[in-house]
Amino acid sequence: MNNFIIPVLNVIFFYKNKIHIEISNALRNLRQIFSSDMFLQSTNIS
Repeated sequence: MNNFIIPVLNVIFFYKNKIHIEISNALRNLRQIFSSDMFLQSTNIS
């Protein structure tokens, strides 16, 4: 049974890390887009 559980846990852990990295990258990109958008709006107003 352990021979089956351990690889499954490794796969879950691997994908969890992968998804976490993807999410943090996406959030960083969103933040950059949002801040540059705010910057464009502020320059348009002035």
